[in-house]
Amino acid sequence: KIWRFILPPSMDEGGVSIVDEALRSYRLDSVAWDGSTEDSEKDDVDSLVLSAGWQSDLSLYESRSEDVPSGMALLEMEEDNEDAYIAAIETMGCDPSRLGPDVKAQSALQTLKRSDSMGGPGFVTAVQRAGDLLLIPAHCWHQTYAP
Repeated sequence: KIWRFILPPSMDEGGVSIVDEALRSYRLDSVAWDGSTEDSEKDDVDSLVLSAGWQSDLSLYESRSEDVPSGMALLEMEEDNEDAYIAAIETMGCDPSRLGPDVKAQSALQTLKRSDSMGGPGFVTAVQRAGDLLLIPAHCWHQTYAP
């Protein structure tokens, strides 16, 4: 699975709120425990929050170059030749010209670009393999790509 993270700038540069604004984010209510508890337990469950519950409809994976395999081809590759599959996923993840953001996301990323040493596409990428544990940093927008 390919993960992309948009790291929030420092508080002096606008912090996470500038990212939320640039990504046109909105609150997404959680329904994780909707109706699954008895009334006596409901107050305790309402105070438990597992995720921030925010969403953006912008995509970090909208454009795909012709040499990027389709989802179906990746599934077949994973079954037939795991080494080729891992190489393809790593190559796609590391090269934003092969698997890139949509126009609105590109505009948002331009807004967020900082003049620090990060440069690059405005996000960082990680490749998660079977058995890997991935910790998502606080206030870090993320999106995944997997077949």
